[in-house]
Amino acid sequence: MPLRLLYTTLSSPNQAEDIARSLLDARLIACANVIPAVRSLYRWQDEIQDDSEVILLLKTTTDCLDAVRAQILALHPYDSPCLVEIDASVLHPPFAAWLKDSVSQP
Repeated sequence: MPLRLLYTTLSSPNQAEDIARSLLDARLIACANVIPAVRSLYRWQDEIQDDSEVILLLKTTTDCLDAVRAQILALHPYDSPCLVEIDASVLHPPFAAWLKDSVSQP
């Protein structure tokens, strides 16, 4: 079963936790990693920004991907959120079984 990792950034741990809990409650993801205190340098509206952000890394299945993506975009506070999807095709079998059992298939 293909695993999908979704990577996004938010401006606070509370925002990341709210999105993660919403997705976990809906059984759309198996796990969320909130990685605090990253420094992001980027161009926005033709100016270089230097902000503190939080990384949110979400683990789900291919079957749940569309629903996860839609919920992230509905809850995300940014105008143009970073949302990167990573296909992880090689999984440790016990982890793959846990992942499958942790999400509800649409």
